[in-house]
Amino acid sequence: MKQKKVCKNILMILAMLVFLFSWCSVAHAEENVLLKDMPIEEWEGEYVDIGGDEIEDSNGNHNSRNILEMCTISDTHVVYKLDGQYTRFSGKIVMDKTESIVINDTSLFFYINIGIYGDGRELYSKALLTKETEAQNFDIDVTGVGKLEIRSSGVGIFSLEEGIFTKAEQRIEPQTHVSLGDLKVVDSVNFAQRTSVQMDAFGGVHRGKQYFNNSMDTDTESYALYNLDLKYSSFSGKLMTDYIDNITSDNDCNMNVQIYLDDQLAFEQNGIGWNTEPVEANLNVTNTKIMKIRVVGKEGYLCVVDDSLKAHTPGDWEIVTEATCEKAGKSVRRCTECKAICNTAELKALEHTPGNWEIETEATCNAEGERKKYCTVCKKMCAEEMIPKLEHKEEDEWFEQEAPTCTSEGTRIKRCIYCGETVKTEQIAQTEHEFGKWTTVEGSVWNAPIVKNVHAMPVMQKK
Repeated sequence: MKQKKVCKNILMILAMLVFLFSWCSVAHAEENVLLKDMPIEEWEGEYVDIGGDEIEDSNGNHNSRNILEMCTISDTHVVYKLDGQYTRFSGKIVMDKTESIVINDTSLFFYINIGIYGDGRELYSKALLTKETEAQNFDIDVTGVGKLEIRSSGVGIFSLEEGIFTKAEQRIEPQTHVSLGDLKVVDSVNFAQRTSVQMDAFGGVHRGKQYFNNSMDTDTESYALYNLDLKYSSFSGKLMTDYIDNITSDNDCNMNVQIYLDDQLAFEQNGIGWNTEPVEANLNVTNTKIMKIRVVGKEGYLCVVDDSLKAHTPGDWEIVTEATCEKAGKSVRRCTECKAICNTAELKALEHTPGNWEIETEATCNAEGERKKYCTVCKKMCAEEMIPKLEHKEEDEWFEQEAPTCTSEGTRIKRCIYCGETVKTEQIAQTEHEFGKWTTVEGSVWNAPIVKNVHAMPVMQKK
């Protein structure tokens, strides 16, 4: 009985281990993305195939279906958007067993140069791979990479196999880097840009090059002016002579290089020749508008390779000048690292904020008044209007202006209670004559009326 119980417990433990192993396998798989499942942002070249059939290399090895196959006759490249969400990229590079590449009835020598770049910077490279080359394993750190490029040049077909991208636990914001080839060239003399993968005389592989041609047997000048437009904080690159098949030690190559930042000499290197090791240039280009690379020399082709400009990392907007009701303000974004101004924006002038009406002049019955509104912020007048005249308001009681008599009418008026002006006038009827006592005048008896305020002799009545 006890033995059965022990066996049952062992089976339960084994079942749990199988479950945990399965769960871990699934969890681990969820952290990775196969190369064939990764969407390509852009590609260029003679031939690109994703997730093709199982292939066999020239050494008889069979390889998986997780394949990115590329045919290189000139410049072939693919671009993946990683957006800072991966930490590693691993796989292997396998040469195709194709015997030869034939173009226009001409069989070309099989060779391939390969470079893998993160935001323009080299992460991995191999030069002069042939069809006999064994598979090349790689495991690259791609932490914080925004754009991954796989570039190749030469003549041949190769495959990227068993490619896996490892997901990051947390996305890292990619830093923006560009190459000189991404910038606008303002002016140049004896200058060209090469975009394909290039190999130098020392066997290094580079993502394009800036090419200065001073091939005359006397000193000549070549230069290029790049528009940096205040957008970058640092520049790095390598200076070297170009790889030329027919160069011999008899060539008197002597190249002198100067780099100017807004007409100020920031770097100088003299005496670069065919056998000179690559010379590194690292410059602070903060607040630089124009960068000029000038080459003076003879019998040489100078190249700038592995060039990279690090863009500023803008922080939050901050107000430098507050906007007012009448004047625009200004806000800027500064680089989080060097504090240089990355962006500038104008803050529109504010609209006035009118307050309540304020009476400047009271309206009367005879004249209009005036009222104004002032901005509550800047106190400037922002509105005004006239106040209509007031209506007269007459008094309730009449005012006798002239009393009537028995010989003439009187007048009465009503005045405006506001301004005192007469607004209504009426006539008052004459009063009746009022007769007095009889009076004897020269034997006659006359009854003369009592006249107040007599102006004319009244008509007498004879008795």
